[in-house]
Amino acid sequence: MTTRLSVFVTSMLVIAVLSVTAATAADLSADQIMDRSFKVYGGDDSVSTLTFTFDVNGEPERKLVYTMVWKKYAGKENTNAKFLFIKEFPAANRGTAYMAWRYRPYADMDDDEWIYLPETRTVRKLSHRDNLQEDEEFAITELKPKDLEPRDPSRDRHNLLRTEEIEGKQYYLIESVRKDETEFYPYAKVWRWISADTFLPTYINYFDFNGHPLKREQIEWQQIGDAWVWKSLDVNNIQNGNKTRLDVSDIRLNVGIDDDVFSKRTMRTGLHGRL
Repeated sequence: MTTRLSVFVTSMLVIAVLSVTAATAADLSADQIMDRSFKVYGGDDSVSTLTFTFDVNGEPERKLVYTMVWKKYAGKENTNAKFLFIKEFPAANRGTAYMAWRYRPYADMDDDEWIYLPETRTVRKLSHRDNLQEDEEFAITELKPKDLEPRDPSRDRHNLLRTEEIEGKQYYLIESVRKDETEFYPYAKVWRWISADTFLPTYINYFDFNGHPLKREQIEWQQIGDAWVWKSLDVNNIQNGNKTRLDVSDIRLNVGIDDDVFSKRTMRTGLHGRL
């Protein structure tokens, strides 16, 4: 009798816990889910190696390797984050650099972006509207600079389309559309499958301005200490069949990067002695 009572009580407790969990999940709005996802801790700064591998139009496999330096500016005036990419491979283009300063949505400021080309020894500032020029350094890849950083959810309107189970895991499917139609953003809308337990986006679909699926992305995450960072990304362009894989390695988190690393001087001279 005691055993049956224990089993019954245990079963009722499990059902109660599951009911509370389900209710809590159901109560989350699309905005709340996106906010939690955006706030998943990814470190305060980092240095890492990015290796892009390309499958383009059936041509032989190609690679690009960059050193990426990133810093978050939480609570510092209008700046949200700064990025610096310096090419390491192929050797013929070594030293080519791209830098971006991203600002908070409420600042009503265009992001600042620069590119450095060693052959001309000049740093050129890019127009925020000049998508073709902005992507010169990333023209071959299906991953553009704006895809390599989390987008502030306050810039978009979000809609929870449904929940789905994929390979035994539960996901929220969130559709996001930019609020400001005058803002330069290369996608009409984005669908994100966000893990219901970690709030990490695992699958992402991008749509063009005709409403057609443009590319699909799958992210593999890794945990370093209490931070979650990318391990790899696979992106397939649905319209042209091109594929890009990104592997992230040699990750150094929270190294205390100085603000002056993100400068035109660093773009010209490199990172030696700066980190």
